[in-house]
Amino acid sequence: MGQKLIGEFLTELAEDVDKLRAYLGEDRDDLLRESGLSEDQQEVLRSNDLKRIRDAIRAEYSGAQILFVPLGLQNLTVPQNITAPQNLTAPPEDDDEG
Repeated sequence: MGQKLIGEFLTELAEDVDKLRAYLGEDRDDLLRESGLSEDQQEVLRSNDLKRIRDAIRAEYSGAQILFVPLGLQNLTVPQNITAPQNLTAPPEDDDEG
């Protein structure tokens, strides 16, 4: 089997609330190291740059339309001491989509 794709890893997070909690919490680096993703893929995810993440997924799934949709979060209780990354950036709108 080949290397894991970022899309596969993100799907695992959406399907496994414990993994998602670990990713959002202090265990993020450990989870990424154990994920089967390459160092480059891990760095893309650590960047919190949605454009870089989207571009990486597009490269892995060439020709696919990439939509970011929050899944499985409706039943997620996040511990009080977890905050969203401050350097998260939204991707610009693509002119070729639509």
